[in-house]
Amino acid sequence: MSQWNNHPLSTESNLSPYQVWVQGFYEFANSNRRTVRDLVNPNTLDNNTYGVDDEGPLPEVQTENNVVVPKSDIALTREQWASLQTLVNPLDEDNEHGKLLYLNVCGIIDIYVNQNLSHE
Repeated sequence: MSQWNNHPLSTESNLSPYQVWVQGFYEFANSNRRTVRDLVNPNTLDNNTYGVDDEGPLPEVQTENNVVVPKSDIALTREQWASLQTLVNPLDEDNEHGKLLYLNVCGIIDIYVNQNLSHE
């Protein structure tokens, strides 16, 4: 996305899409256009009605969209659970939308399960 937003456009005198957007923004900065006004002065936004389209269709209420997570047969000891919580912070950014964190947790749990099996 960053590359696309910053690549030169031959049809726009080699300005990037980002530069074209900024140029257009400043061109209308003193206008009475609501979008520009709201960006320049965020105090003009009404957070209670922002994004509300009184003329638009109402959303469908969904009540049958529950996720059922099956109970796992894997049992960790208190020490293993505490260790896992120390080793992995679920809020860390892995730049893979949590995939690497998930795989890391799976690997750690696999080690714990194998330890538990070898002690039986």
